[in-house]
Amino acid sequence: MKDIRGLVHYIRINLMKNLYSTLSPELYHMCHNGTKYLIHEYQDEMIKSLEYVSNFNERIFPLDKKLEFFSEARHFYGRTALLLSGGASLGIFLIGIIKTLYEQKLLPRIICGSSAGSMIAAMVCTQLYEDVPALIERELKFGVYEFKYKELSLLRKLFRLITRGVIFDLEVLKEFAIEHTGTMTFQEAFDKTGWILNVTVTGYKEHDNSRLLNYLTSPNVLIWSAVCASCCVPGLFDPVELLCKNEYGHIVPYSLKNKFIDGSISADLPMQRLSELFNVNMFIVSQTNPWVIPFLDIEDVVEIYNKERKMFNLWKFIKSFIFGEIKHRFLQIKSLGIFPNIVTRWFNLITQDYRGHVTIFPLPKVMDYLKLISNPEKSHILESIEHTSRKTYPSMYISKYYFKYI
Repeated sequence: MKDIRGLVHYIRINLMKNLYSTLSPELYHMCHNGTKYLIHEYQDEMIKSLEYVSNFNERIFPLDKKLEFFSEARHFYGRTALLLSGGASLGIFLIGIIKTLYEQKLLPRIICGSSAGSMIAAMVCTQLYEDVPALIERELKFGVYEFKYKELSLLRKLFRLITRGVIFDLEVLKEFAIEHTGTMTFQEAFDKTGWILNVTVTGYKEHDNSRLLNYLTSPNVLIWSAVCASCCVPGLFDPVELLCKNEYGHIVPYSLKNKFIDGSISADLPMQRLSELFNVNMFIVSQTNPWVIPFLDIEDVVEIYNKERKMFNLWKFIKSFIFGEIKHRFLQIKSLGIFPNIVTRWFNLITQDYRGHVTIFPLPKVMDYLKLISNPEKSHILESIEHTSRKTYPSMYISKYYFKYI
């Protein structure tokens, strides 16, 4: 008789990510394809073992024992999430990673977005899985940076900022969000599509709580209102009041007297909260924050000092030193408590962690920065998608191992 319980015991011991450092970035730095044959063989053998347990004779290994084993295995193995950062009009680069991961069957079911990333995440997570290609291929017109009734010149934008405190019209953002994400709640979207959508929002007032919205924490909140709140950069849009459906199906305010703004301010990448809620232990990050990108390295695994080659990477040392020093000083100022919370919350933009286990980011042109709060043209959208797709492929080889068994 085959030792099924011995096999289950072996799987429990060895079913873990990064076993024997098989996910070490250094392994995938020199060559992105091939050479990892031993790792391939191990992964294939583990998959065969899981399938064997699943199909084993139920008289010897009962169904309830199988369910218990696979439930526990899924829990201790963990899950993978895709995090889409903020970035104003640079958010169009995020579509490229969605496209590439989907084509390679690596797109995870847990997607989180903040600011511009929340719009892209909501557009995907309100569609059925098989409808994602149609969403990407259809003509997208990003027109959120507009005024409802007239074209605004630079002088009019400055005048509007001085007189009203914001440049753009919130109604345009609302119409855009409803058009592209519908009128579903987080719970309705999860029930319909199976995606686990997460959106971060920041409390507007000094002592308002920041939140991670999803089908567990805020099942009845309307997705379009959460997206609008997460995209409301102070100075560009007015703060937003979240809306939800009550027990009678009526749309009512979610949190009385509380308004919310840009989710990137409090948590551009809410990795700890996602770990607590959904047992996520691997994060793939698509980073498009305009001020963060210059501090990221094209090859993030390159060491400052390579012992084998005896080479010192001066440029990486300078960037790491500057970024680390800025972050350290802001943490010091924040710990002194001399500024009110409404001021120190902006320090989060500096002190947050902007990297995941796999971090993919574009290399924008100078013109992209100059048009940061402008509506991109169709040709630019297509170029941005293609650019990010090419940037995703070098990271996909290691990403495949983050998704095994999920």
